[in-house]
Amino acid sequence: MGMASASFALALALAGAPAWFQLNLRSSNHVAGVATIPINAVEATFVVELEVKLLGRNVRARERIPGTMFPKRCFERHIEADGWFCLGLADRIRITDAQSASAWWELLEAYLRMQRTATQTGMWPEHHALSHGEAGLHHQNALEHAEKAGLADEYEAFMQGDPSFLISLDELLRRDGDRLRNGRCPCPCGRKRSDGRTLLRRDCPQRADVVSLLREERLRKDKLAHFVDTLKGSGMTCCGTMRVCPFR
Repeated sequence: MGMASASFALALALAGAPAWFQLNLRSSNHVAGVATIPINAVEATFVVELEVKLLGRNVRARERIPGTMFPKRCFERHIEADGWFCLGLADRIRITDAQSASAWWELLEAYLRMQRTATQTGMWPEHHALSHGEAGLHHQNALEHAEKAGLADEYEAFMQGDPSFLISLDELLRRDGDRLRNGRCPCPCGRKRSDGRTLLRRDCPQRADVVSLLREERLRKDKLAHFVDTLKGSGMTCCGTMRVCPFR
């Protein structure tokens, strides 16, 4: 994406800006303004000063002065170096039209609401986070394969701290990750044949998704461990705002 098309993306983003964002300052590659997010009758609004800027091919957002309301950097709160907000894989959305611009602002609003929750509770809302760094893509892939394999609830329980099902399932995956062991045993997806008997692993129509789920989860775990170790080695420390943090 060249400078002209990048500037066009920012212009599109501004054209699609919601009523809760008031523009105060604008240049060729960034804008600044105030986000006033409506909450409820008790706490009417949640106000954050924002900077929206082109970084490479993406439109990104952060606090106008990082560290004012949120930590300057906290991966448990999905805030990257220099205060840039991580909207998950949504950061890969290219703003090319009014629809994609509107989608980006909706994601940003949801993100700011979750930051408010994290400030109040010390916890990031469940079901609204992907793993950090390169692990995020493998997490997303695992979620998709879990849904196709009929194991979405089990995978979600695993990600929320119940390890029993997926750990036992992982033992069924060959070391090279190409297929499940013991093809004549019942498939872990639990599907049954028309006569009521459980499908064998080798016969299950969802076996490819079961294998892909386990393979992607292995990759997610490995990439996340590498991500955390690398940042710890660089001196990353805990900001102290979250109840659970691998950097504490």
